[in-house]
Amino acid sequence: MTSTSPADNNEFWFEARDRLKEAAALLSRVRRFSTYRLLVTASAALVAFGALEELFSAAWLLVPAAVFTALALVHDRVWRRAQAVHRIAEMHHRAALRVDADTEGEPDRPGTPAATIRRGGVPASRPSLDEERRLASRLHRIRDLGNSPWAEHLELFGAGQLFERLADWRTDAGGEVLARWMLRPAPPAEIRERQAAIRELGSRLDIREALAAADSLEEWPSERCSFLLDWLGTESKAPAGAAGAGPGGGEEEEGADGVDGAEGAKGDSTEGKAPWPALAPPRFEILISMAGGLLSLAILVEVIFWTSRGEVLLFPIPLLFALALGLLRRKEVRAHETVSRVLDPEIAGLREIAAALASEDYESPRLKELYRRLEAARRPLAGLQRLHSRLRLRRNFLFAPVAALVFWGTHHVWAINRWRRRHGNAMRRWLEAAGEFDALVALAQYAVERPGHVFPELDEIPGLEAVNLGHPLIPEARLQRNTVRLGRGDAEVLIVTGSNMSGKSTLLRAIGVNFVLARMGGPTAATTFRLGPLSLGASIAVHDSLRDGVSRFLAELLALRSVLETGSAEEPLLFLLDEVLQGTNSNDRRAAAGALLRELGRRSAVGVMTTHDLSLTELADELPDRVRNMHFTERVVDGAMEFDYQLRDGVLPHGNALDLMRILKLPVPGAESGDFTSLPPRGTGREH
Repeated sequence: MTSTSPADNNEFWFEARDRLKEAAALLSRVRRFSTYRLLVTASAALVAFGALEELFSAAWLLVPAAVFTALALVHDRVWRRAQAVHRIAEMHHRAALRVDADTEGEPDRPGTPAATIRRGGVPASRPSLDEERRLASRLHRIRDLGNSPWAEHLELFGAGQLFERLADWRTDAGGEVLARWMLRPAPPAEIRERQAAIRELGSRLDIREALAAADSLEEWPSERCSFLLDWLGTESKAPAGAAGAGPGGGEEEEGADGVDGAEGAKGDSTEGKAPWPALAPPRFEILISMAGGLLSLAILVEVIFWTSRGEVLLFPIPLLFALALGLLRRKEVRAHETVSRVLDPEIAGLREIAAALASEDYESPRLKELYRRLEAARRPLAGLQRLHSRLRLRRNFLFAPVAALVFWGTHHVWAINRWRRRHGNAMRRWLEAAGEFDALVALAQYAVERPGHVFPELDEIPGLEAVNLGHPLIPEARLQRNTVRLGRGDAEVLIVTGSNMSGKSTLLRAIGVNFVLARMGGPTAATTFRLGPLSLGASIAVHDSLRDGVSRFLAELLALRSVLETGSAEEPLLFLLDEVLQGTNSNDRRAAAGALLRELGRRSAVGVMTTHDLSLTELADELPDRVRNMHFTERVVDGAMEFDYQLRDGVLPHGNALDLMRILKLPVPGAESGDFTSLPPRGTGREH
């Protein structure tokens, strides 16, 4: 009898398969319409030949022309639908892969300590150069959003961490909102509004598929959001188009209407300089627009006289003025072409989000508010996209002569600048609303893929209660859950001892990552998660720095100071301290930890502290009402070391450091054989 896996019931694979079948059927129709168009073209050629031979009237050419036009329109509509369905299939395919990884893990990435030891310390896989650059760009953008006392310690934004697990947005603004939510916990009222919106979006597959059909995913950060905000906010007292106008006064590539060629525009790449000129004062732009309009009219009149009567009136004079105006405005026109190519994907994403929200039957107050804010954006955004598209028509070699004569690019730049003045402030609000909706959809998709996770219950009781808590990034097949209670009638501080690799640090990160999810409004990896008013502080991933002259112990002291500065009277501290003060001797560590716990108690803080130093467990005797000892342990199975990752009461009296050293063939005292001679064989399903 063949055993089944939980991943075999992954419904997203079936959804992806059905959508791919639908896309394949649509592509078959596309190919048929392409064949029909070829046949109509051939028939048009025969009709043209017959007309030339005077077999019948040339008016019959209108018939194949009309049929070809109709077929082209239908072909385009079916092709767009096929692309949209394929993107929806990609959405379900990504979800299927994530659910499989969440259920059974990735077979090529066994992220367990035992697997690492078997590999001899060699990583299971190394990131590519592009992945490293993308991660560096992301971390740089995260630092721009603001410092967080826990982001680095919980590894929220690293490769394969929580931020990447939530990465299912469509706009740069959506990625930024998600990152900001992870760094800045929301108040309870806002969390409840987000929860209601996420639940509703989770039940609205039509909205999620509509967004997926709009466009493919983009990596974050793409810089489009900040680029768009900079473009909206560029103001200047200097006339636009003058030499050096704009924030940087940089020189762009030469070119103007009727002067430059068909090459792409390149903005100023110098750091700190905007690649477009600043907005000119309105009066100056009105005057220059009137002058351009009069010149265009004069040139058109000259062309009409020349073509109809063969006469030339004052053609050289307006032409010279036209060349002068074109040269004056060339940088702005070319810069706006560059900007339009960069901004159009973000603007298209905003339009699609506004279109997806185009419904008034929402129950969530948050979605109703976002609908109200974005409903007004659809028509102006469509207008801006039309202006950008028409601006780029000047690059069409057939239309370029006409564009040069009528100052096509210059007039459209003026129209775009008028759009910036009229809608610039509103655009910021639209961008914020679209980013929030995009982030809510990403969290809704995460909740749909994790049906066993629960939304947290928020109350005013200080402390935390998490029943069957697990780390959301550990596959279910290897996940061992524990119940953690801090405050709320139980001990306020847990001192956790345990042997190496037994799960102490993972417990801290499980608490921290679920806290972040809870304060974002997302579901948590628990069967019950109750949370009072708390602020998170963590000291887990502490590193020394030769460049900054910071030792390992000093780095930990700085992290502890940051933790102590986190809480407040309204939101007491939830602290997570791993191997506290391990850089000093046992006596100093014992005294310092006692003082630290007393200060944390004075501040009504709750939290978990892990240690290998058994002397710290004596603090439970000194502070019995506040401190409780718990531990992780290992066991022997056929002479092999195995961990069950279950949190137990009391203190672990022994360690496993010498046994691990024996396994790795390192020298140990006396070289006597221990109880543990090896790690369990691969495939036990117990290690993580």
